[in-house]
Amino acid sequence: MRNSLFSKIFGGYLLIICILLLFIPLISFKLIRTYYVNTLTDNLKNIAITTSPHVASFIENHRFLELDTYLKNLTDKVNARITVIDKEGIVLADTEKDPSTMENHKIRPEVVDALSGGVGKSTRFSVTLEEAMLYVALPIEKDTKILAVIRTSIPLKQVNSLLRDLQLRILIGIAIVTLLSIGIAFLLSRGLAK
Repeated sequence: MRNSLFSKIFGGYLLIICILLLFIPLISFKLIRTYYVNTLTDNLKNIAITTSPHVASFIENHRFLELDTYLKNLTDKVNARITVIDKEGIVLADTEKDPSTMENHKIRPEVVDALSGGVGKSTRFSVTLEEAMLYVALPIEKDTKILAVIRTSIPLKQVNSLLRDLQLRILIGIAIVTLLSIGIAFLLSRGLAK
């Protein structure tokens, strides 16, 4: 009788522990990724806001070659790629590539949103850089008219690398908590069964 009671109590504890162990990692990984991507998005947005006034002056004076040089000189100062796109989708300047070799960007989701006057955000594979990227685009405005779009981006491999490291640490923590929980559940079950 005591063994049967112990099995029921211990089994109940194990079931609760297993359910918690399934949900905690899923929720925590998703929350951490969302938080980190949102933080990066805010950083990219701030880079675009800070850079926009300088970019606007180049665009107004049609000094596109100087704009491209200006952006390429920023590469070491900002940890992001910056691309300036006109209203027709033509790339005017880019920190990493020659704008004349780049395809039209008018239908890119983040550019479409920015041309509508909002903040565009997108995560997708970059054909130019051949890797997954996080993009944030803002309109460059002068007297309520949109002159162009400034788009900032960062490779998602940085996000994924950090998340893998965090996931490993969380899994180690969960393994330790699981072993402790099973030990405590065993002792409690044995005590209650007696």
